[in-house]
Amino acid sequence: MQKALSFLFAFVMVFSFSSAALADSNEPIESAASIEISTAEELIAVNNNLTGNYVLTADIDLSAYDNFPMIGMYVMDENSEEGEDPVPDAAFTGSFNGNGHTISNLMIDASEDMNHFFGVGLFACVGKGGTIKNLSLRDIHVKGAMLVGGAVGYAFHCTIDDVDLGASDRNTVESTMVMAGGLIGGLTCSECINCDVENTDIIAAPGGNSGILGGGFSKPVLENCTVRNSTITAALGEVPMFGMTEGAWIGGLTGCVNLDDYNPAEWYVKDCLVTDVQITASGKGSFVGGLTGSCGVVLADQDADRMLIQNCKVENVDISITDSIPCVGSFVGGGFSEGDTPHSFLIDRCEAENVRIITDAENLGGSATGLLIGKSVNSQFMGADGELLNITDIDISPETINSTCDVIILREDGSEYSPVTLVGQIPTAGLDGIFPAIAGENGTTYVSLFDVIISDRWTPVWEDYVAAIVGEDAAAETTAGLQSAITSELYGEAAAKAFAEGGYAFDCDFINGAKSITFKDDSITILKTDGNSETHTYEYMGQYNVGDGETMMYQGMEISMAFPVDVYRSTDEAGEFNYFLLREDTMADTYHIEFRYGNDLEELQGYLVGPYAYWLAAGIDESADEDTIEKVIALFCLENMDYSAHTETALKQIADLDFVGSWQADLSVYGKDYADVELSMTIDKSGHGITVMNGEQTADFEAYAVDNDVKGDGIGIYIAFSNLEYEAEAAPYTMTVNDAGQTVLTLTADDGTISWVKQAA
Repeated sequence: MQKALSFLFAFVMVFSFSSAALADSNEPIESAASIEISTAEELIAVNNNLTGNYVLTADIDLSAYDNFPMIGMYVMDENSEEGEDPVPDAAFTGSFNGNGHTISNLMIDASEDMNHFFGVGLFACVGKGGTIKNLSLRDIHVKGAMLVGGAVGYAFHCTIDDVDLGASDRNTVESTMVMAGGLIGGLTCSECINCDVENTDIIAAPGGNSGILGGGFSKPVLENCTVRNSTITAALGEVPMFGMTEGAWIGGLTGCVNLDDYNPAEWYVKDCLVTDVQITASGKGSFVGGLTGSCGVVLADQDADRMLIQNCKVENVDISITDSIPCVGSFVGGGFSEGDTPHSFLIDRCEAENVRIITDAENLGGSATGLLIGKSVNSQFMGADGELLNITDIDISPETINSTCDVIILREDGSEYSPVTLVGQIPTAGLDGIFPAIAGENGTTYVSLFDVIISDRWTPVWEDYVAAIVGEDAAAETTAGLQSAITSELYGEAAAKAFAEGGYAFDCDFINGAKSITFKDDSITILKTDGNSETHTYEYMGQYNVGDGETMMYQGMEISMAFPVDVYRSTDEAGEFNYFLLREDTMADTYHIEFRYGNDLEELQGYLVGPYAYWLAAGIDESADEDTIEKVIALFCLENMDYSAHTETALKQIADLDFVGSWQADLSVYGKDYADVELSMTIDKSGHGITVMNGEQTADFEAYAVDNDVKGDGIGIYIAFSNLEYEAEAAPYTMTVNDAGQTVLTLTADDGTISWVKQAA
């Protein structure tokens, strides 16, 4: 999941706008106790006094305006403590009382307005102390890039009370980048109470974070709000301008509701209803829910800090997803967290009724699609007696819990998965943690990874990726060294003794006579090399650490060896298969799995000491295709190479292949939204590269490339190692010459394609 410490403004630093861009040059009018508004012209004049107290005395029809001038503007205050506050002078901070009247036929298209890139709505931004209340909006059509809402683009430390959105036909609200909501695009530390949305269609941008009532909500009081007879459609995917590779968070009420280190008792979601709603999500993204896409706490350091959802209901909702959308729930798509902080939220007396999850996924368990909650860690339900129950400890029957769920899961062809009426996480497996994703819906059999990928058949693939980094002359020797580091026949006390004075190598094979291991539902079957097999059922114990306090010298640095694992214990006596410790790797994410097993949990937690020292089994789905095998080889090479210095051969390769120089990105294929974006890349003779977007540096990296297979055909492998994130990424490249005689470098990865045109020296 995307990290989102500042979930609303992860991308704001790309642009900076001046409050001087605010509309009118007219003289401000004097503030008064109550300023009456009865015409469109008087409504526009609110921009002349954004701190005034206004009352609407008549309905206003805005159909004469093709693009209504918004009230206020979001301008980021770079000197604020949080770094994302709006400049007070630019935002509306007064009070606006609709007095029960209606504003109709609002039309705004700010999708190409760079002055309103953030914050689009009747009120573009409502700042600290501002109030919008007792107002109806009808028949609106609003479009913008980011933070797009019918009533308010961005709400900050303010109150939105008794504002409703309806239509004689349909309202539409659309974002082209991220964050859209029928009423509010984004909200921080604010109240949204007694608000309703109906007959509204939300078109969510590739970045997602959108809902029918509101987009992204951080620290909200969201109470007594209703969404009915509406739709939200999201084609999730990459947003290259912001470096996003996929979108997230789509919900019937909001895209997300999250906390941080504020007192959680102040912020909550209560007494809200989503009814007669259609949610459709496709593309590359995650977290879709009938009420909210994600929910949880950011930077929470106390178990009591939980995002509360209470007395809410989702009914008559269809959620249609493709198999590329994981973490989907009838109520909440999944937990929200930052870094290692666990997902943390409390669902109390909530209900999902007559919800259908419609999917073309073949493996719901593998994609973490659930019933009430799509994917969650350390989150809780409230029992009928008021006792908090951990999700892993729930007796999943409607009689013992106040949060109930009635869901039918359908494939797109209309065939049903088994109908269910239980509260749970994943309908196809009974265990929490990573186990269900590793097992898949029908079970998955794993064989030893390196038995598969270390063979003459795959040596050229190894050497291609290695050659890009060390040069073709050293590829064979370096490949052999990499492979020897993970194919040791020593583990345990013998390995610890052998490497006591330095050096290392790991045994990554299956041990204790295991030939293959099958994970299915809550059981594991071990097929032995002697032809015998045994099957045991397991229960989830929680997350433990392996290698705590242990360090190793690697590439000149002392690194910690500690890593987390999900621990499963056999419910019977399974001997050397009593415990399985599973890392977070899955076939979907890293094309392999890593795990340990044995009969003593404490000893299994020693990584460089004890009877399991220098051993970590690696497995691959026995039915993995060639593309998957190539990807896991590439991943292993990229993660284990030394990027501390370019070799002379590697530098000669990037020079000979014409990578050195300045390049300009061709963003025309991404449409008009990127017409004003300039993205450039420079790679110097030392292999050092930077990228710059609209004058600001966005990446610092080391570049590598190799012409593999047919020499001189302009096709090969490109690798960039980030000096900021200490990670490497690879992509196939093609080098061509266009009609203007310019060199064009095209990089293709799983998340998209980008072309760079070389600039004259």
